[in-house]
Amino acid sequence: MGKKTYDDHDLEYIKRVLAEPQDITGNKMVAEFEEKFAERIGSKYAVAVCNGMCGLHTLLAAAGVGPAVEVIVDPIVQFGALAVLYNNGVPIFADVDPATHNMDPASFAARITPDTKAAVITHLWGLPAEVAQIRAEADKHGVIVVEDCAHAILAEHKDKKVGAWGHAGMFSFQASKHLSTGDGGMLTLSDEGLLQEVRSLMNWGAAPDRMAYNFRMPGIVAAVGLAQLERIDDYVQQDVDNAQLYHQAIEGCDWLVPQALPSYSTHSQHIFTLAFHGEKQGIDYEEFKRVSREEGAGLGFGYTQRTWKEAQIVAAYQFPTFSVPVAYGKGCPSRCPHYAKQLPYRDGYCPNAEDLMPRLCLRGLSSGTRDDIARGADGLRHAIERVS
Repeated sequence: MGKKTYDDHDLEYIKRVLAEPQDITGNKMVAEFEEKFAERIGSKYAVAVCNGMCGLHTLLAAAGVGPAVEVIVDPIVQFGALAVLYNNGVPIFADVDPATHNMDPASFAARITPDTKAAVITHLWGLPAEVAQIRAEADKHGVIVVEDCAHAILAEHKDKKVGAWGHAGMFSFQASKHLSTGDGGMLTLSDEGLLQEVRSLMNWGAAPDRMAYNFRMPGIVAAVGLAQLERIDDYVQQDVDNAQLYHQAIEGCDWLVPQALPSYSTHSQHIFTLAFHGEKQGIDYEEFKRVSREEGAGLGFGYTQRTWKEAQIVAAYQFPTFSVPVAYGKGCPSRCPHYAKQLPYRDGYCPNAEDLMPRLCLRGLSSGTRDDIARGADGLRHAIERVS
């Protein structure tokens, strides 16, 4: 876990859970974690879940997503679209702004139809999307906005933290995230009706009057989350500081373009990201990749979607799960008697995303030590010098 700290402080929280029956203290610990997390984010409510994907699944179910219901999602990461499929809904992909890598509000507005019920807006790499503008447009059409905040805890957009702009938000506590409990997640909500739907769907796997799931967070996981929440400001600041090492490494290099940061937002820097445009100056991308690896720059190249056989750098809608499709191939949403439209998944559907994805040069900052990051930044600086 690199620079994240787990010590006797975390153990004290865990001991509180183990000292008494789980159904008593465990539930109390979860409730305490929910209350303190909502306070940090600025949301009215918070609900702890077993992981982020279960959280997205539940939020969309609570929003009424089902057969023939369209949900607008991001094209670079597939998680929002998968959560739509879990509910037999129809993912509709909006294109990105090539400067910020986040959803383009104009593309979002253009994708809205009478069948649109919700949207999942990702704050990619830790940078808030234009969620204020998107929320305003969504409200005109009665569209429920779910924020995917997995990369972006404590990031702010116009003086409000992500997770407090939409009708709901999802945070991930998977091992690589700023706040890690090994796995787990938290939902933030502003609407009491949506809160009650979420709670009824995720508890116990009950079935007397409706199908529900068992997506609860255990008390021991909440104990670790509470302890780690006390350190979250330090973890985020460390990543912001580490990102500066990479920014310094690219000074004077105009063909590696960092993710644009608007003046009214803050970036939690879960992943430091560049877009390669060296071909404009006669710099070969494959050569840059080779030299970067030799120099230990610590970069991954292209945002990769993985299949069983090979890694592919493609937009989410070009992935076989959606394009073939291999998910629910015999019925909804792809062959749904309730949905008369043709699914629009084709090359060129989101041209900005398709152009951007292979250009991406990424370095995860939420694991590894300061020395690891410094060595990687030095390696990038040397690689730039060699190929320029």
